[in-house]
Order: sequence, then structure tokens, then C-alpha cells
Amino acid sequence: MNAMTVLQAYLGRLARALMTCRFDEYLACVRLPVLVETAQAKLEVSTEGDLADGFDALCDMLHSRGVNEARLVAHQAVFDGPDKVVGLYESCYLGDGKPVVPHFFSRIWLDCRDGIWASARFQNTTGEPRWPILLTRVDPGQCLSRAFKK
Repeated sequence: MNAMTVLQAYLGRLARALMTCRFDEYLACVRLPVLVETAQAKLEVSTEGDLADGFDALCDMLHSRGVNEARLVAHQAVFDGPDKVVGLYESCYLGDGKPVVPHFFSRIWLDCRDGIWASARFQNTTGEPRWPILLTRVDPGQCLSRAFKK
């Protein structure tokens, strides 16, 4: 399996968890503690309770705005060892096929344990200064460098 396939399969799991509001599926995508870096802050979520609160708030926000599709598209991915992938992807949250919030980009670090790919670090172009990330501060002009950093 190549790195792009790994990343896109992971993103499919993540999108399904968000659109169905299934925290158990979301939790399987994350390794605690998880570091979330935005354009404004570095946030560490260390407990399952805090992760659940943020997940619930994000799902509530998405669904209250009419989002019915999370389109997470891998743009670039490389292996950084046999069980590690670093990737870049685009997030588009749509309501009836139309963007609800501006799209944004994220870099993600995945690792595989017991055959399950999950992430303990995300970096994105939102301007959110706190957890939960509610996608209220998205500058469509923001971008991430295509150069991968560890």
C-alpha cells in the first residue's frame, strides 16, 4: 500500500466519524495526547473526555450549519518509516454540495499500531486559538508549505 492510499483511507474513516457523529470511530483515528497546531495556537488534548467534548462541539457546529458532507482529500503523502506517514490534505465541508465554510489545509502525522493508522499530531490553516476547533476562523488564503517537516 502506498502512502497516499494510507492517508486517503484514514481520511475516509475520519470523515465518516464526523458525519455520523460517532465518537468511538473518531477516537480510533486519534492517539492521545494529540497536538493540534493552528495558525494561532498549539493545543494539546490529553484526555478522552476533552477529546469527546471537542468532537461533540465540532459535530454540533457542522450539523447546525447544514453540513452533510465532509470531503477530506489527500494531496500529498510520504512514508517516514515503515509505520509512519506524513501527509497534506484539504478539508471541504459541504451542505447540499456547496461549501459551508472555506476549505482549509492540514498536515497530519500518522502511525500504525496493531494494523490501525491514527494520528497524534495535526497542523492546519485555521485561526482557531482554542479547543474545540469550531471552524469559525478560516482564511481561504492560508496555505501550508508542501515541504514536510518532522
